Amino acid sequence: MQQFFIFIFNIILFQPTYALTAACTLAEKRFQSRFEKLETDYKKYSPEKFIKDNKPYFKNGTNNKIVYLLHGFIGSPFEMKPIARLLSEKGYTVVNDLIPGHGVNGYISNYYDEKKWRAHVKENLDDLQTCSTDISVIGFSTGGLLIHDYMSSNPNFKPQAAVFYSPFYTAHLAFLAWIKDLASWITPTVSVSPLYAVSRFQDIQVAVLDKDHYMQQIPLDTATVIQKLGTEVYNKPAFNSETPALLFVSENDQVLNSDTTLEKIKSDFKNVQIQIFTKKQKIPHHLMVDSVSSVAIDIQRQGANFIFQNNRLNK
Repeated sequence: MQQFFIFIFNIILFQPTYALTAACTLAEKRFQSRFEKLETDYKKYSPEKFIKDNKPYFKNGTNNKIVYLLHGFIGSPFEMKPIARLLSEKGYTVVNDLIPGHGVNGYISNYYDEKKWRAHVKENLDDLQTCSTDISVIGFSTGGLLIHDYMSSNPNFKPQAAVFYSPFYTAHLAFLAWIKDLASWITPTVSVSPLYAVSRFQDIQVAVLDKDHYMQQIPLDTATVIQKLGTEVYNKPAFNSETPALLFVSENDQVLNSDTTLEKIKSDFKNVQIQIFTKKQKIPHHLMVDSVSSVAIDIQRQGANFIFQNNRLNK
């Protein structure tokens, strides 16, 4: 009888831990299920398949802290792997997500829009909140835009820290002119390598250098969707988040308007640290990707350290 009561006491004592583990297991299963459904859906549009490095992943850690990461336009979870690795090495659970339509080619991407992106991000972040209250977020470009959009639409979500690499809100004039020229070709996608050879547009060089991990077709419908969503989020009223935020942005960026990015982040985050790279430094849009950015390794570490620091402060 005494052993029975001890057993019952232990169940009651450790029930929150058991519940949390079950919630995390379910969140991971649902995350994987969404990706499997996407893989199946992609087959309707193209026979090309994912390579392993471009797939999203949910890697469990040891410290009950979660970091959600989201990549940018024409990219894949691969471009977030270096900072994800730094976090994983410190025991964090890393959820390196995929924007629906991305990860394979531009033909597939054009079939997905901001409604599907928003629903996907919401489902994953909602699930993660059933698993832990200790969540941080990291977004690059379109990924940063989608994370910002989720936060502004879900004010009860208060991550421990937020890191934004080149978040997109409004376009640089060079990008607008470039997209306009492409649209005049009356084609849904344009191949990256010949386009770069002709245009020398600096912010697609990353896809020329790394053909395996970036789409080799620019999806023009997707580019239009991103501009629409960016304008919508930019025009939302300020929501004055108390989440500690870290922003990296370059004045040499030819995809986004760095002035409006600064304005929007300052407007929405009360506690923000900003690192601006001047035009003379020639840091591109993909400022955390080491194949094109001389500061990539440094800002990967800064981003990870910002997460570590704010998790310690919030204990």
